[in-house]
Amino acid sequence: MRFTLSALLLAAVTWAVVADDVKKGDDTKKAEKKGDGAETPDQKFNDLMKRYSETVIQFQKNMQAAKTDDERKKFNDEFQPKHEKLAREALDLAKANPKAAFVMRALALATRDDTTDTEALKFAVDTFVDDVKILDLVPMLAFRPDGKALLAKLAESKNKDVRGGVQFIQITNEIDRLDSNGKAKPDELAKGFAEARKKLDALVKEYGDASVRGPQGPTKLSDAANEVVYMLDNLTVGKVLGDVDCPVLDSDKKAKVSDYRGKVVVLDIWATWCGPCRAMIPHERDMVKKLDGKPFALISVSADEKKETLTKFLEKTEMPWTHWHAGENGALISKYQVKFFPTIYVLDAKGVIRHKNIRDKDLEHAVEELLKETAQGEKK
Repeated sequence: MRFTLSALLLAAVTWAVVADDVKKGDDTKKAEKKGDGAETPDQKFNDLMKRYSETVIQFQKNMQAAKTDDERKKFNDEFQPKHEKLAREALDLAKANPKAAFVMRALALATRDDTTDTEALKFAVDTFVDDVKILDLVPMLAFRPDGKALLAKLAESKNKDVRGGVQFIQITNEIDRLDSNGKAKPDELAKGFAEARKKLDALVKEYGDASVRGPQGPTKLSDAANEVVYMLDNLTVGKVLGDVDCPVLDSDKKAKVSDYRGKVVVLDIWATWCGPCRAMIPHERDMVKKLDGKPFALISVSADEKKETLTKFLEKTEMPWTHWHAGENGALISKYQVKFFPTIYVLDAKGVIRHKNIRDKDLEHAVEELLKETAQGEKK
């Protein structure tokens, strides 16, 4: 295996590092050429990212348009060698320019292909073991066979920020894994979250003043830990999802999740440029049609920067359900700690979070079970 459709749709960690380039497409910033007309490293990278954006977007469009498994296999087979070539180009560019501002983004791209990921991560750890930039790539190490050895090397870093940051990411990875386990029992989740919180408290005592990268830039580890504690107390399965007023797309009013008490709610936080988000639309459309008349609401919350981007998309794409527009940095995106797209909350009729980040058949099954639960509660 080199690079498959499942890898494209599910590799959310490093995608965050390169997603902006895919989102911007042709708008990628150009770098100035050298006086002799030769391309600078920055320009080579920008050109690479433009080609990468175009290749990935076209692949996503082809897969969405494919009608049969044979067509999907054909498009996937055509895509793989193109992606492999781009990943190799990114790795070579990073190796040749380790001090360039783009180096971690180039390495992130290289880690997204099976033919270059191992080499890219080893180079990154060997080169940046004492540089906080390495923390951009740490989240994926826990899921790799060679990740344990690489993390052990980073744990011996001379840089306190790297040592603290690595441990912080490992703890938050474990919390995210638990939080997205739709099959875990409530008592198992409670136990796992409690253990993670103990580790977090111990880490803050030792590395509280270390600097880690937060959503808005560098921040103290202790402050980042407070955000995690807020998530554990308010945004995990079993908690009532708090309200955030959010603009409704087709009106001048705002709405909040508590307006839907009595209904099973799927809150799908997405963006029109997100391929995995768009891939969910056909199934969501079928689910809404199937559950018509039931106490159910699907609410798609757009994180697109401009409202017009969403309205134009909906003019061409049938999505007959409720839409809110939170914006790229809206209050809802912040309060619900959206780290990737799509982010999905499934709420029962009382507003309690029952599942997170499940899709397609798993999502539909969860909703149907909650609807049965709601109906049984009404009979009592």
